[in-house]
Amino acid sequence: MIRASRFFYWCFLLVALLLPELSFAKILFVEFSDNHSAYDNLPPFLESFAATKANFLTQNPDGQVIIVVNGDFGGQSAYSVEKGWLGIQALQTLAADNTVLYTLGNHDGFDFSTSDNVLVKEQLTALHQAGVQILGKNIDFSDDVRDLVQDHFEISFGKGRKLRVYGFGLEIFFRKSNWVPTGPTKVINEMRNTFDEMSSAVRESLSSGVTDLVFFAHEGFEVMKTLTQQIQDTFETQMSQAGLRFGLVFAAHDHLQKQENVRGANIVDSRSNYDFSTVEMDDDGKITKVRFMDAEARSQFQGTLDRADSHLARFFREANRALSELREKLDKVIGSCDGFSEIKANLKAGRAVLGIALADMISKVGFELQTQDSKFDGLPIVAFYNSSSYRLDEPFPKKITYGLMDAIYPLAGDITVRKVTRQEMQILFESQRRRRLLSEKNYTPQISSNLYETDDFKLNLVGENGPADARPDDWVLLVLDAWLSKNGNKVPEWDAILNAHTPLIGKEQRRFLVEEGASSLKEFHVKDLSPEVRSSVQKRSGLRCEALYF
Repeated sequence: MIRASRFFYWCFLLVALLLPELSFAKILFVEFSDNHSAYDNLPPFLESFAATKANFLTQNPDGQVIIVVNGDFGGQSAYSVEKGWLGIQALQTLAADNTVLYTLGNHDGFDFSTSDNVLVKEQLTALHQAGVQILGKNIDFSDDVRDLVQDHFEISFGKGRKLRVYGFGLEIFFRKSNWVPTGPTKVINEMRNTFDEMSSAVRESLSSGVTDLVFFAHEGFEVMKTLTQQIQDTFETQMSQAGLRFGLVFAAHDHLQKQENVRGANIVDSRSNYDFSTVEMDDDGKITKVRFMDAEARSQFQGTLDRADSHLARFFREANRALSELREKLDKVIGSCDGFSEIKANLKAGRAVLGIALADMISKVGFELQTQDSKFDGLPIVAFYNSSSYRLDEPFPKKITYGLMDAIYPLAGDITVRKVTRQEMQILFESQRRRRLLSEKNYTPQISSNLYETDDFKLNLVGENGPADARPDDWVLLVLDAWLSKNGNKVPEWDAILNAHTPLIGKEQRRFLVEEGASSLKEFHVKDLSPEVRSSVQKRSGLRCEALYF
């Protein structure tokens, strides 16, 4: 028995010496972000991914595929509400046969947040159990979920090379929003400075024999470009001396399709809605190919699912069945609207007319309050609508469907009405306006059609000739969408005013829009807008109303 054991030992040792090092050769990164639960695009993505993977492994049998989910994979939408876990199931399926790395975007967090954050925790738990590796180097996770996440992913490849990948969440969002809760199920304690944590990642890699470093973060392209340059300026000499290649950085959040090589670091942004990029890294750690797979590129793979693994093929069929049932409901026409031409329905371009229509829509909650309580009779009803609370960057159709109304406001929460003074209304608008302009020039709170904005960010009621017609302590009923009702942008001036005035009425916004939105939009006509409002829109958007709308 002893002699036989020795014989097998020496045979094993001889085979080990003769075989090449057991390590992956080339690596294929498949990166996507900002899908916002748009699961109607999921089946075409699965087909094109399966074909892309098969093509790569045919040419590189010992290659490795790494899927990078760079934030905002989830988030509330018509699809997520009806089939809330379809996206989680998709990642579970992909993780069965692939390495899947994941970081939180703002919509993965805030859209699913509740007072106890049970949905966020359930998301992370389901992903972790499926083998998805959740990365968040700059996120200080709470004790409730810390065991579900990690700082980095590491793998050997090529001959003696060691790859390390770090993921980072969207720092500015978590810093400026009030998503981080104080309730019993706290998910995130704080967001740490992204540059500091990237620097920490480089130092850790330098001391661990890492040869290749990859970052992915739910930050915009220009932010990631700046951070990449700062890392290079700080560590370029040390990385060069240690043989650490910093060659790939993935950006997200801004929905751009863009690539740029910055001193040897390839920065790649893959856009949104299941558009994705593929990046090939050779066995020496060099980036050899970057390809973008948008809808047109993905269409060439339609009907090629025969190359998919069994897990993916089975899920593809299940997802198609579920989506087919759901489309029937979402495509149901619940109204029509002749008030808008077929333009890109985006509220972020200054003072958009669509924003006025949506603000007028939620104003109905204020009128409902007046019918319930006569003491509010005679007070002007005004409304603010957050310009980024909208998920449909497509032409606005004339037929209004259930799905369209859901897309108009997918976030959870209540429309609220508060009684505030004219001075408080002005403080709220101006502080929000100035705060948003600091981050992006096109963001502005949308306002109802009985308000217009002057050049100095002042608000007047239509028909007034200026401040002489209104006293600062005059009262108004202010209607806020669900995001602004909870001061989602964390504007300091808002907290004191919102806390001082308890909401008089609340309406679940997503249900309200489906039930009331179609009729509200049908009643809206640009020709009915006052000259003051039309002039304000033209100044803010830089475009003529007549060029955009009927």
